[in-house]
Amino acid sequence: MLSFSSLRQHSGVSPVLLRNFCRAISTAPLLKNPKIILHGFPNSGTCFLTRFALHAKGAKFEEQPLNVRMKPDGTPDTTGPSSKPWLEVDGLRIDMPGAIFNFVNERLEGPALLPASDEGSARS
Repeated sequence: MLSFSSLRQHSGVSPVLLRNFCRAISTAPLLKNPKIILHGFPNSGTCFLTRFALHAKGAKFEEQPLNVRMKPDGTPDTTGPSSKPWLEVDGLRIDMPGAIFNFVNERLEGPALLPASDEGSARS
């Protein structure tokens, strides 16, 4: 389940907004045949985990590669909205890796990707 405290640690969003988001996601029904687009890079760890989770759930999705801008020194530019992978589900943009995995696990039909118990999830 989405954890309020884990989301709060990694975002600058207000606690009230996050708490409401977590409640909405955890009580929302499963999505049936959503349009899913994975925007990312072929070698990204986030994309690998997301692809794995989507395949495990049996979800159909398409991939859209992001254009990587390079700095003058030849390293990738990691600033800006297109600098990291994100998942689009029926128009909803999710760009935090943990939130992507939790969303896929909790909102898409298919087998659970984590154990049902809190203790089991903590160990996985």
